[in-house]
Amino acid sequence: MGFQIAPDSEGHGLRLSGELDIAGADALLEQVESVAGRNGSPNVYVDLAELTFIDSSGIRALIAASRHIRGKVVLLSPTPSVAKILDIVRADTLPGLEIRPDGAGPFDGSDERPDRQSRQRAAG
Repeated sequence: MGFQIAPDSEGHGLRLSGELDIAGADALLEQVESVAGRNGSPNVYVDLAELTFIDSSGIRALIAASRHIRGKVVLLSPTPSVAKILDIVRADTLPGLEIRPDGAGPFDGSDERPDRQSRQRAAG
């Protein structure tokens, strides 16, 4: 299975699927930087619910991405195999990464971004 990156519908994050290895690492870094440059939040949300594999190149790309943006790279809903790797490398202790196993973020409407809050107030 290959690796795919898709932007979320609002352009605030990315959805990853397949296997993230050296072949996809540079593309991931570019996409995270692109999203960070255009969204209203300092954070970039990366949905891992369909990512089946990640190697050291993928981990390195996530760490590099977190250092190139002003906020955090927030990892949402990692699959069990990916969560195990993130746990082994202690990704939750790295300053620019945040892991949300429950997936709370822009994909489920629970994100606390200022632009989302103002839209919710206007709609309410």
